[in-house]
Amino acid sequence: MRSVLSASKTAVAIRRYGRKAVAIDGALGSGKTTIAKALGRRLGLPAFHLDDFVSKRRGSYLKYMRHHRLALRLPASGKFIIEGVCVLEVLRKLRVQPSVLIYVKRMVSGR
Repeated sequence: MRSVLSASKTAVAIRRYGRKAVAIDGALGSGKTTIAKALGRRLGLPAFHLDDFVSKRRGSYLKYMRHHRLALRLPASGKFIIEGVCVLEVLRKLRVQPSVLIYVKRMVSGR
């Protein structure tokens, strides 16, 4: 199944179905951050980037995630956008269940 929506159509769908957290997962370089920023602006929600909460140059992503620091930054309302590789695993550890999950595939040109 292939489904590609514009930022405005995605925002409309999120307003309709997404009452709380919106999680964006996908491959490195697939555009997760760009999508999170665009949706955050359209929906008036803060966007968080998992890369901002990882100790750099440690050789592992999940192992060096600063979960406590991230948990302190997330709004108590539960209304936010969060993106990053393995975002569902991070949210699971924080006991946050997103109401919307967006998976971004890196499109290969010519296919």
